[in-house]
Amino acid sequence: MGFCLAEGYGTSALNSRRKNMETYQSKLHDYKETGIKPFDWGSYNESQTKEKFLFFHLLKELLETVDKTSD
Repeated sequence: MGFCLAEGYGTSALNSRRKNMETYQSKLHDYKETGIKPFDWGSYNESQTKEKFLFFHLLKELLETVDKTSD
């Protein structure tokens, strides 16, 4: 048995789609430089970790204040 392509996707249709994809990919490199720096995941993760500890510290202070006022 041979390989059967879905209707509408014969060899010429697939070649056409491949050519369109190659053209699109080459256009991705035609954009001007925007000056936006690449995202720094290391710095992002560090800031999120610091934010988490700050949140826990503030939560602890809040709970201590609530505990004192309930006495």
